[in-house]
Amino acid sequence: MKIRNELFLFFMLGSAAGLFASGGNTSVDILKGDISPSAMGMGGAYAAAGEGALSSYYNPASIGSLSNPDIAFSYSGGFDKTSINFLSFATPLPYKGFSDLSRGVAAFSFHQSSLGDFTYRQIASDGSIFSKKFDAEKNMVFSLSYAEKAAEGETAVDKHKLFFQHYLGISVKYVKSVLLEEYSAGSPAFDAGYKIIEPDRGLMLGLSVSNLGGKIKYVEESYPLPTVLRAAFAVRTNPIMDHNMLFTAEYDRFTQDAAASAKVGVEYHLQKILNFRAGYRAVEENKGFTLGLGFFLDNISVDFSTSMLDVYSYSAFSLSYRFSSVEIKEKKKVKNIKMPEKEESQPRRKITKPSRTSQPEQKKNDDFLLLY
Repeated sequence: MKIRNELFLFFMLGSAAGLFASGGNTSVDILKGDISPSAMGMGGAYAAAGEGALSSYYNPASIGSLSNPDIAFSYSGGFDKTSINFLSFATPLPYKGFSDLSRGVAAFSFHQSSLGDFTYRQIASDGSIFSKKFDAEKNMVFSLSYAEKAAEGETAVDKHKLFFQHYLGISVKYVKSVLLEEYSAGSPAFDAGYKIIEPDRGLMLGLSVSNLGGKIKYVEESYPLPTVLRAAFAVRTNPIMDHNMLFTAEYDRFTQDAAASAKVGVEYHLQKILNFRAGYRAVEENKGFTLGLGFFLDNISVDFSTSMLDVYSYSAFSLSYRFSSVEIKEKKKVKNIKMPEKEESQPRRKITKPSRTSQPEQKKNDDFLLLY
């Protein structure tokens, strides 16, 4: 009887989790969603336009251009008591990267999600009803990311010279999932990303793959993590009196579910004080409009976003701080230089003997003086 009850609970939980994620072939489908209000406000198109600590979730290469330490916390929820928390800290390193072009950037993040409560009710033989409430599903993800500038240089495109900066990034993560407070499983996974920036014209291109190689095994069944392929393009207009516009578009592919999502977004930046965002998600089942708003106060930024989607809608909030006054000084790598021996370090002075040809001239001069 106990085994039958557990199987029933597991079946019901799987149905609820599948409804929330709109997928059925993967586990921890919460990894398909957004964690950044800035991204959510632009429909989720953030693999190219992202910057700051939260951007490593969408494309680990995005943190490669970070020049100061950055810390950010985000919270989102609104669907059946579901909550998602994300904390990330990114900082430039004191040493140059493998390409020796610029310093590398590292980030650490903690991702926690809860899918609400699940109430199990059973009718006993005497007619009484027994009920118990469980945490439906809880997930934790620990990630360590690294990115750096891999290459840069001019490229001629239709008689125009464009200066491209290429960034590469990778994330190593560990995913732990707990069902009904009893069934737990964990798995490592990887993210990888590539980003191109043309700073003079504000062009950006981003490619990334998330949750690669991981599988979660509950009891006897194992399910892969949702692998997400992202391809995005963004362009930021030249600033006019601290005003600029950002346009971004992205296409996501969920490989195991044979599903896709198309996203477009726009951001209006006003006087380093406000950001207005709007976006639209298409192709997928949970499509619709999104809106976002951001505030700046010196190094502090606060962002809000909400969605008006067909299946389920949610809202998000984030608080971030940029340590602009903190400068990570670059340390030069110490090379082992072999010192020359002491005798060789101070070469002997060469003693020159007066030549024989100079003696007659000296004697001739002496005779002249005596004669005088």
